[in-house]
Amino acid sequence: MVRAKFRVMEISRYWNGECTCVRLLPVYAKCDRFPDEKDVSEENARFWDATPSGEAALRFDGVGDVPFILGDCYFIDMAPAEESEWKLATRTHRETQLDVELSRSWQDKVVMSINNESAWDAFGGKIGAPWSVHFTRTS
Repeated sequence: MVRAKFRVMEISRYWNGECTCVRLLPVYAKCDRFPDEKDVSEENARFWDATPSGEAALRFDGVGDVPFILGDCYFIDMAPAEESEWKLATRTHRETQLDVELSRSWQDKVVMSINNESAWDAFGGKIGAPWSVHFTRTS
């Protein structure tokens, strides 16, 4: 299993409230750009070092059952699976990072640049292979 930590940065309503889109970005370590950030932790710094860029974009029908809270952090747990709607869509290996995209539809995706080399092997499967993707709110 591979775990990332992202924060909900945007919840938007579209098409007269018929659709809700949620956008998450990786948590960040304390830096000059955010000197007063109160939610900076050693854990966030470790996740930032492992996954310094990425985005999760999710779409929900309607406005009622959106299981995310603006500003809250969520773990994204990902692992190869026997069956799943989520699939490994792309994988590009660069010298110091691995770029991956997991997608459930053209609207639902998790895209990450992974610097943590110990996580690279987990994404070694075939493009189109099923993946389990779970979002869990951190406490």
